[in-house]
Amino acid sequence: MTTTAEPHELTSEEIQNNFLEYVRSTIKYWADTPLTRDIGVSETEQRIAGAAFSILCAIDGCAADLPGFVLAPRPHQDDKAYNQENGDNWYPRLKADITSDISGNLHERLQYEKWRHSHG
Repeated sequence: MTTTAEPHELTSEEIQNNFLEYVRSTIKYWADTPLTRDIGVSETEQRIAGAAFSILCAIDGCAADLPGFVLAPRPHQDDKAYNQENGDNWYPRLKADITSDISGNLHERLQYEKWRHSHG
């Protein structure tokens, strides 16, 4: 986890870095851990399910170095009207003011940084 000389409230960027560090270490763990039990599904499925479970545990607040995270829908402003016009259900708009939202580019950063570290 990120540390500095003076204790401070983490910035959104620092929180994002810590979360991505956890995701990367989870991927490495599930890629490298020997699977010793046959549970009736493929090794690939076991590894993917294990990584997904670990990431969900972090979001839920069960990871040692991370707090729980708020996970809420953030639909486009036009979604409600579009879905109503089409007779479909819609996701509610986020009503809370979340000041340290780390979502938005996690998938891009994970892929870019993975490529960057493996190529140079």
